[in-house]
Amino acid sequence: MKARLALLCLLFVGCTENALQNQAAENAPRQVVASGPTCAATGTTCVSSTECCEGTCEDNYYLETFHTCAAPLPNGSYCTEARECASVRCRDYVCAATTCSNADSACGVDADCCDGTFCENFTYAAWVCRAKLDNGGYCYGDSQCMSGHCRSYVCVAS
Repeated sequence: MKARLALLCLLFVGCTENALQNQAAENAPRQVVASGPTCAATGTTCVSSTECCEGTCEDNYYLETFHTCAAPLPNGSYCTEARECASVRCRDYVCAATTCSNADSACGVDADCCDGTFCENFTYAAWVCRAKLDNGGYCYGDSQCMSGHCRSYVCVAS
């Protein structure tokens, strides 16, 4: 049983093999965390990205980062999800700045676009921010209309 605990300790916590050091650590005063779950720091072992404090859980065997929390990527880096980026924005597989996107700029969701624009994501082409539509404009959703109301595919006052 002790061998199993020691192995788990080595794999997940980073304990040393020195029994005296482990015993001293066990007898040391325990730090109480105020609230919330703890997370894995950059460079430590992980199973999924939700365990990492920031960045993502890398699984690149060839780069020797297999199941290791990696630091967030800088803007311009290749990404597959927002959590990988320092800006927490991944647009068209590239880490993007935290500022909003203007009309005709790449987006992934409406929140990526500046005020007065929406993310046109109903096409097979690249998704881009478009100016919100006036009343009478053809729409798919409320966020596409200046009035905030899309009824029967038409922007209306209310």
